[in-house]
Amino acid sequence: MNFRRRKNPEGNSSSAAAAGHAETSVEQELLMDSLLRTVGSFGFRQILPPPVSARALLDREPELGRWLAGSPIPVTTDGADLVLNPTHFLSVLKKYLENVAARGAHVAKWFYLSPVTALRGGAVSVNHELGIFILGEDSPLAGAQLIDAVTQVLSLLGLREFSVDVNNLGCRICQKDYRNLLTEHLKRQQLSLCATCSQGFEENPFVVWNCAEPGCQAQLAEAPQIVDFLDEGCRANLMGILETIDSLGIAYTLHPTLFVKPLREKVMFRATLPALSATLGEGGNFTHYSTLLGAPAEVPAIGFITNFERLWQYVPEESRTLGSHVEVFMVPLGPVASRRALLMHRELQRAGITAAEAMLGHASIKSQLKEANERRSDIALIIGQKEALDETVILRDMRSGIQEVFASERIVDEVKKRLGK
Repeated sequence: MNFRRRKNPEGNSSSAAAAGHAETSVEQELLMDSLLRTVGSFGFRQILPPPVSARALLDREPELGRWLAGSPIPVTTDGADLVLNPTHFLSVLKKYLENVAARGAHVAKWFYLSPVTALRGGAVSVNHELGIFILGEDSPLAGAQLIDAVTQVLSLLGLREFSVDVNNLGCRICQKDYRNLLTEHLKRQQLSLCATCSQGFEENPFVVWNCAEPGCQAQLAEAPQIVDFLDEGCRANLMGILETIDSLGIAYTLHPTLFVKPLREKVMFRATLPALSATLGEGGNFTHYSTLLGAPAEVPAIGFITNFERLWQYVPEESRTLGSHVEVFMVPLGPVASRRALLMHRELQRAGITAAEAMLGHASIKSQLKEANERRSDIALIIGQKEALDETVILRDMRSGIQEVFASERIVDEVKKRLGK
């Protein structure tokens, strides 16, 4: 499979980025549209996070600053200390908590694909953050459903050789004794740790789990495993998720030292391309953020976060036009035919048929059929001046090239029949 990587997927120092705009190609935008439809088909509702947040919102979790790959950009206001959002998940959780306060406890499945902005290396970086969240429940079924949705999205992008690493860091009760044991083990092996881990493990021994240094990994291999310290609830949650995704045929690895920032506890997972040692995105349990955001008690929340630009660098060449597929392409010739095509386009959309057109700019039949091919359309509907007057349509099968003439009033039913709808 032909994977292509861009040199700088995380940042963008171009003039467009500096102006506050993420650079996207037509191919990327079409694939984004397809992503939105796919995630929505799993029952997730798209929300639009606000572009700015109070800086205090980010300051409530110190680990968040170490997780973000850049500094928040301040927004000049009269008195309010605001920043452009470097991530949207806090705004999403805050909005959900406001809904809970107004409506009472309920389960919500939300997602977003929105620009995030930060300063990296002195330049403004803009990426599109994709977040998929199940809010109000963190059961094994919810966890498996989230991982299933993520893997379906990755499959849509043409990423077939990915795997999912899964772990459960346990709750605060599970972690209490384990943290002490892990810390004592690392103290005995401190001379074998890298400088960063040697300085930081006493504050948080789990930071060693994210270290790629061979010496640190060697010491972890001999350390106590968190899965042996899970209480009954955390163990049941982990096993329930693994059993369900296994029944779905999702490739996974139980990774006992997986630690996903900026999370603290319970289930965590990471989607990877093992052949390229590449991380596609990470997720897990965000429940502890609910009390940081002001909830009187913890509210369950699980989610997955990545950015589109990171995914795009691994999308195979043959999948880069995936988002451009439409079922029907309208090919009108002349102003009268174009008016009829607009009406027909609306009728097709109402019938649940995806349709597109390229009638502006004095488009010729050749250029329109070329675009129909590029959009991988199944059917082209050609309306010339004669067809417009006769109230007929030429239906062209884009695979075989065979053309037939139908009355306009019959065309929607004929298209549905051809498409098997």
